Amino acid sequence: MKKGDFTKEFVNEFSGELFDIVFMGNICHIYSEEENRRFIRRVSSVLKDGGMIAIEDFVRGRSPMAEMFAVNMLANTEGGNTYTEGQYREWLRDAGFRNIEVIDRATISL
Repeated sequence: MKKGDFTKEFVNEFSGELFDIVFMGNICHIYSEEENRRFIRRVSSVLKDGGMIAIEDFVRGRSPMAEMFAVNMLANTEGGNTYTEGQYREWLRDAGFRNIEVIDRATISL
């Protein structure tokens, strides 16, 4: 496991290393749609073939708190918001991801 600053060109931080999975937890709501698109494209460039991105965040239309949380983000960040599943799917497809799956955390049993 390695930490990296996703707001910078972290592709250079890892000297060509490729990863099986990149986890982005509670990040997307802080940033604008364009910034999220850029972050997801960067992630796709550091993944091995068949690698995956795991995004955990409030999703409008799936999370009952997402709309209220969006108001908080709009008031307290430069470009933050909450986004729909369709928006996430579009960003992921545009970055080259396929076989996109959404798993609601509440349905996961440990």
